[in-house]
Amino acid sequence: MSRHAIILYWSDEDQSFIAEVPELARCMADGATRQEAPANAEVVIAEWIETARELGRAIPEPRGRLCRLTEQIEPIHVEMERENDGRMLASVPLLPGVMAYGATEEEALRKAKAIALQVLADMIASGESQPAR
Repeated sequence: MSRHAIILYWSDEDQSFIAEVPELARCMADGATRQEAPANAEVVIAEWIETARELGRAIPEPRGRLCRLTEQIEPIHVEMERENDGRMLASVPLLPGVMAYGATEEEALRKAKAIALQVLADMIASGESQPAR
């Protein structure tokens, strides 16, 4: 068993638990359960170290405890509708005023997400609380 730190979290996007090994670049694994993801990470760690040795690359020593505070920013829910003129309108209900038009659904969605992220960044920078779901 490796002594490298493993950070475990749930990913809605992947619908699985993710086990990240921050001391080893891009080293991570997933699993259906809290037990499976770290077990899979141990396999990936061994493979990472083996590959690094074969390539003559440095292998970072485990640093011990990691202290990392995390706060999750909720996924951005975007509602779409087609206007009478054929343009798509994307809006974010939890962030009043965040909306964008696009010729396609993808364009409107991309623009609305970019605006929403800018608004959230401004809220965080100014100390405002994030909108509740």
